[in-house]
Amino acid sequence: MTAFLIVCRSSFLYFIMQSITTLLIVRFFHGIGFGMATTATRVIVADLIPESRKGEGMGYYGLTLNFGMVVGPFLGLTIMHHGGVNQLFFINALLALVALIVGLFVRIPKNTVTHEVKNLDSSKGIKALFEGSAIPVPLISGFFALVNFEIFYRGMV
Repeated sequence: MTAFLIVCRSSFLYFIMQSITTLLIVRFFHGIGFGMATTATRVIVADLIPESRKGEGMGYYGLTLNFGMVVGPFLGLTIMHHGGVNQLFFINALLALVALIVGLFVRIPKNTVTHEVKNLDSSKGIKALFEGSAIPVPLISGFFALVNFEIFYRGMV
């Protein structure tokens, strides 16, 4: 629920942006919420799907994510072209609010907590939450995203 709250709050912050710096700050927090939400929903879906249909269920879930990644930018550009940036921000904030409200009604069974989370060693602190060997992959992806943003930004100016 925290992830949806972050996404919803950051969606409303788009209305007060005054510069590219504030856009980057809002996008940073929006991205954190989005990353948390997609990770959490992926785990919840994987836990809720029966083992006998796990492949099919995860395939459909992945299909919906890919569908959103294709349709979302198309709709965003269409809305921006016909209604402008403010209308795009309004629809974004409205849909984030709807997602937050719908998320309040989702009931997750108590048994979906995995064994690894139950046995998490709290004496290690925040280090227990991160797998050190997995850190290079998102760092490389982040650098590629920054390069793509720079190319996109230079093309816009």
